[in-house]
Amino acid sequence: SLKFESDNSERISFTPSSAVASERRKHTISFWIKRTELGSTQYIYEWGGSEGDYLRNFLRFQSDDKLRFATSYNVIIDSDRFFRDTSAWYHIVIQTDTASANSDSDTKFWMYINGELEKSSASFNANDTMAFANNSQHDIGYTSVDNGAYGNFYLAEFHAVGGLKVAPTEFAETDDDSGIWKPKEYTGSYGTNGFYLDFEDSSSLGADDSGNGNNFTLNNIAAADQATDTPTNNFNIFTPRYNYGSSYSARITEGGTKIAHPHASWSGAKGNYGLINGKWYWEFTTMGNLQNVGFGIQSTTTSTSLYNHHAIQNNNTIFIGYSSLNYYYWTGGSQTSNESTGWVSGFTVGAGDVYGFALDLDSSTKKFFLYRNGTLLNGASGTNLPTPMQDEYVSTFIGAYNGDGTRWNFGGYTSATVSSGNSDANGYGNFEYSVPSGYYAICSKNVAEYA
Repeated sequence: SLKFESDNSERISFTPSSAVASERRKHTISFWIKRTELGSTQYIYEWGGSEGDYLRNFLRFQSDDKLRFATSYNVIIDSDRFFRDTSAWYHIVIQTDTASANSDSDTKFWMYINGELEKSSASFNANDTMAFANNSQHDIGYTSVDNGAYGNFYLAEFHAVGGLKVAPTEFAETDDDSGIWKPKEYTGSYGTNGFYLDFEDSSSLGADDSGNGNNFTLNNIAAADQATDTPTNNFNIFTPRYNYGSSYSARITEGGTKIAHPHASWSGAKGNYGLINGKWYWEFTTMGNLQNVGFGIQSTTTSTSLYNHHAIQNNNTIFIGYSSLNYYYWTGGSQTSNESTGWVSGFTVGAGDVYGFALDLDSSTKKFFLYRNGTLLNGASGTNLPTPMQDEYVSTFIGAYNGDGTRWNFGGYTSATVSSGNSDANGYGNFEYSVPSGYYAICSKNVAEYA
């Protein structure tokens, strides 16, 4: 997939060399998307931004997290549902057929979500043309208005088919075993100005694999923005649904993997997977000064108000880090200084350090192991989870007060620099240090097998 981040003004664009009128009247757009930030206007695509009239059309998330398909002056379809699940990949199909020979003359536009018809609309007259397939700029992740309104999401399997109204079942299908809607290979044609972006070549992320050669130009996007987080292998990220703070929320960016605490207040976040079995590994890198920071795991049932070094003293949290009080960790309702226990002798949270967290939920006594720059810190026996957490679902966790923030790597994407590259035994993830034997990245394929 390709990660888009509004803070970096990331987008891709393509301008057809000439217009194709028949494709402007009839075409199909299909893609998969996983959101990472909510509550703001974000454009998924815009065709014909330079035209400045009703021909310009776009698909975007509204600030209320609904979808809008529209032109400059005409709302065509507003979705009924909200799109606030940052743990999910959505499959979206937009069909357009304004040709006079349209067999369903009262309907010209259709929106499908995960194979189900969301809404249809008439809106336009027969033979009206849209901006798609015109010789004007086609943008993904950007708009020429609304101050850019860049997107915050992952995109995968982006098909644009000119001249055909294609059913969603040509791009995806229901898995026989799980019942989950999943991508499948599209074997049809793309017309002249259509394209297919699979984002598989990190050296050419805008390459069109339809055979048309309609390659996209990258804007503020590099090879590092490629992700292995896909509709068929969905990785853990920090989610705005569990983003909390006493006065201000943590700032979650870079595909749900960069956490900043820009205010003089405690704030934190949880990951989107709840785990009760299996052995799991992830990493994070400190970005600079961390005035107070704690990281680890927290019960999924724990109140989201429990994020700081006072409130977190409860039986459902592992909280490791540094505060103005001392170096410490919390397990089972007590604060323990490493100065008195010596369990992590000389523990610090230094700028640029890479921490590894190995979580063993399969042993008779569940425990974790902590690494710094590849070196085990808490001994060969690890540290046991508190008794209440032995039978609880837990999720990844961060809590901090102010400071420069952290970059996290769950294996699917990270904005941290990974110089070596290590995957788990199944070949998933891209980590700085070797994944401990028997431990795995938190992703849907591994969770289905081990959790």
